Amino acid sequence: MFERRLQAIYSEFFHPLKKYREISDNFHKEGRYVGVHIRRTDHLKYIDEADIDSSTWRKLFLKKISQDEPVFLCSDDTYFKSKIINAVPHKCLQYDNRDQINDTYLAFVEFLILSGATRIYGTVESSFSKQAALFGCKPIEIIREVKGNPYSPLRAFRRLRKVIRKLKYSENRY
Repeated sequence: MFERRLQAIYSEFFHPLKKYREISDNFHKEGRYVGVHIRRTDHLKYIDEADIDSSTWRKLFLKKISQDEPVFLCSDDTYFKSKIINAVPHKCLQYDNRDQINDTYLAFVEFLILSGATRIYGTVESSFSKQAALFGCKPIEIIREVKGNPYSPLRAFRRLRKVIRKLKYSENRY
């Protein structure tokens, strides 16, 4: 219910400027593609499930995405992104034309392109891929590498203990 209302709000009030719409429309002319968004940088510090290694992402590509389907890959970690591109046999599409736009607007253009994918795979706790799926009215699957119940009391205790250790370590540094 909430998602449908948000989609309606997006379609009624959110209209990107012509230059950004044209960039994403030109990308969409390439045909159908699958969208993959990998959020890492700050998530690696705070969200355990975000630390998915490149071999697990490779398995995802091989298991869930046909090699005939091109993949639009975006990430805030350019080194990790290049590792994925080199690890999979899929045709990986990227938007890197910095002549047309500056770095500030690159994420926005990637958002528009991601929203045009046939389906989207995203990272745990990342609103970027979720909002792109809502904006484009596309299905999304959040990728997690969690063994067991991610909400179990034991898991919560372990996460809390890890945070406490980090806090103690940072206090000892000063």
